[in-house]
Amino acid sequence: QRLLPIFQQWNDSPPVGFANARTVRTLYETVRGRMNDRLAEIVDATEEDLNTVLPEDVPESICA
Repeated sequence: QRLLPIFQQWNDSPPVGFANARTVRTLYETVRGRMNDRLAEIVDATEEDLNTVLPEDVPESICA
């Protein structure tokens, strides 16, 4: 739910240097890395844990 407004904002007013797929891929890789860090602390992660993006996985700087 935190990502949809970001994509809408990028669509309405692209940031400087916006490169569509590259920008989205960079965001995806950042979110995935933060998820990996969070999940590394969970001993018995479920499939749901592995497939769920939490708000803390999305960098605040992207949401600002």
